[in-house]
Amino acid sequence: MNAEQLTEGLDRVAKKHKTTIPKTIKSIDLLISELSKCRDALTKEDDKMQIDSGGDDPISQLKRAVIDTKMPAKIVSDYKDIHAPLSKFGKVIDKSFNKNIEKTKKDVNFDKDTLHSIIAKHLYRTGRFALSDAFCVEAKIESDSMADMKQPLIEMYSILLSLSNRDIGPALEWAKSKEEDLKARGSKLELHLHKMQFIEHLANKRETEALAYARSHFPKFTENMNELQPLMGALIYSRRATTPYSIYLPSNLPSLWGKLSKEFTKDSCSLLEIPFDSPLHISITAGYKAIPTLIKLAALQIVKVAGEETATVEVELGQEYQFHSIFSCPVSREQSTKDSPPMLLVCNHVISKTVMTKSVKGSSTKFKCPYCPTEMTPSQAKQLYF
Repeated sequence: MNAEQLTEGLDRVAKKHKTTIPKTIKSIDLLISELSKCRDALTKEDDKMQIDSGGDDPISQLKRAVIDTKMPAKIVSDYKDIHAPLSKFGKVIDKSFNKNIEKTKKDVNFDKDTLHSIIAKHLYRTGRFALSDAFCVEAKIESDSMADMKQPLIEMYSILLSLSNRDIGPALEWAKSKEEDLKARGSKLELHLHKMQFIEHLANKRETEALAYARSHFPKFTENMNELQPLMGALIYSRRATTPYSIYLPSNLPSLWGKLSKEFTKDSCSLLEIPFDSPLHISITAGYKAIPTLIKLAALQIVKVAGEETATVEVELGQEYQFHSIFSCPVSREQSTKDSPPMLLVCNHVISKTVMTKSVKGSSTKFKCPYCPTEMTPSQAKQLYF
């Protein structure tokens, strides 16, 4: 499935819907209004009404209104405007969804107990504690094996709930109890919690409380004056019509609270030594993004001849799916080492130094990239450091 084409097509339909539907509704409302006027006039006249040959009767007035305003034609035109992108989007859906994705799958002897454990951890990580408990019972997973992970996550989501209600108390208490560990990781969570409380006072025109709060809590963070000085500037401009510190305006508070919640979640997961994003979610999403490439690859005759074990293909997943400092050479399929580090070629492909050295044949000083026709010398390649 091509997610980008689907997104673009849906955006076009949404944009046309946004501009067309209000005009259509206006035309229909106007037509309904004219019909209502005609009905009321006919009801009043009832049996006494005589058709005026001069064209002043309600039916004639309705006819003139419809013709003069061109309401039916406008409605039909608006319908055509929105039908065109909607029809094209239907074709995009048909092309994007491949009914037969069986050819992209590969049978793997995956240990069921390991899979059940991954699913349970995913449910705990996403805060679905009752569902995860029920799953552990169904999958016969011992509760003791999940207890070490479950309790800290319950605390984490409890604190996140408080932050969603704009209460920094529980998060601040947690940050103080983990102060040394957070400092070791370079975290500024405690500072940012106090900043948020100051901004909350300021946004609600409580300048006196904001100043008192700053005097009480900010002296501890004098090494972060670059973050504190803008807050004092915002305090000075708090009652003025215009301010260079618009980021602290009330309209931006939801975004600032959201960023603070995300920062707390990252720090909490870091101390728990679990990923910020669920590994199961990442794996499924990466697989979903790779399906279109795998479908095309499976259809190539060269792959059928070479066999799936020897055929390799590059699948672009984006920067958000790069997490660790381990490089596996796509040619040799071996992890890089100190003696065979990853080497960036002039064409921007990356292979191991061992593969690059072996690619130089005989007395030649040049070699060709395994993935494209680009030729270069080993001295042109650059070592990558993760």
